[in-house]
Amino acid sequence: MPSTVTRLVAIAVLSASLACTVRGEYGTIQSDSATSAGGGYRTTRFGALSETVIHLLDCDSVELQSSGTVQVTNKPDGLMVTYYPYGDLMDTIRMRQKALAVFDVLRPRFVNGDPPWIVLRAASRPAAERNRGGRDHFFGVVLEKHADGRWYPLNGASPVR
Repeated sequence: MPSTVTRLVAIAVLSASLACTVRGEYGTIQSDSATSAGGGYRTTRFGALSETVIHLLDCDSVELQSSGTVQVTNKPDGLMVTYYPYGDLMDTIRMRQKALAVFDVLRPRFVNGDPPWIVLRAASRPAAERNRGGRDHFFGVVLEKHADGRWYPLNGASPVR
């Protein structure tokens, strides 16, 4: 069984090698897993969730909790970003707007260019609570980059960016 230090080194090396990593994560070994409602994508991220606050262009802010690759069978890997929006997930119009604002701030930070698609996932609880365990709820927005270089909602006809 590998030690905690060995695991942290392995996580740091893997994080550094991901093409679309926004930033590395450090801390206690834990995991944050996600599977889409239809089972279309799957991801697992190891390490404590971050409590990093990022400021959005609209003078709002979110707590960036994690980021990492997402795998879908027979598709190129995408990117999932999980954040706490400091708001009610039930306000879907505001959550969509906030997801796009998060996308706008993070996009210039992509290490090796844009991923082919991205899941922007708002969590119902801040990282400090989620790191202690418990049940979470999420609101997700999936964007995909089309051949025209613009970003569209998954299966959407009109670009969002």
